[in-house]
Amino acid sequence: MEKEPERTLEAMEVPVKEVPEMTSSNDGQGSLLLLFIFLWILTPILIAINARITTPLSPGDSLPAGQYRSTCGLLSIIPQEYTGCVDKVLEMKDDGLLTLTEYDGEIETLIWELKGSCPSDTECVATFEEDTSFTIGGKLVTKKKVDVTLTPFPFTTQPIKTKRKK
Repeated sequence: MEKEPERTLEAMEVPVKEVPEMTSSNDGQGSLLLLFIFLWILTPILIAINARITTPLSPGDSLPAGQYRSTCGLLSIIPQEYTGCVDKVLEMKDDGLLTLTEYDGEIETLIWELKGSCPSDTECVATFEEDTSFTIGGKLVTKKKVDVTLTPFPFTTQPIKTKRKK
């Protein structure tokens, strides 16, 4: 009997094609596309947040406790040495104190404050009334005088100068 030939790839002489290796350039394009989509969605949200933070109070506007308005907006999270923005912050605190503070690098300066009383945390809201007076917690708050110019920030209209009742 005759011997059968070997059945191996080398013996069969079948041509073998080499498959080119996958490059990582496709992965880079996918990551870049994903980053672009993420920024495309995030940008309008950040613009809306920044617009809300930097908008001065107009007559009829309110500022609830724990919220603030800022001249620099979202740029305030970046050190001033990079942005050059001297930040002024109008903040309504939980204890009924409405303050305007300037942050110039490490220096914090209180520019203006208004003290009111709040019956509860849920009702602690400062309202810049239509007649440019203030209410905090629903009660009219008066101050002897306003020594500083408070326009164009933090208010669109200069608050009225009222005298404290005796």
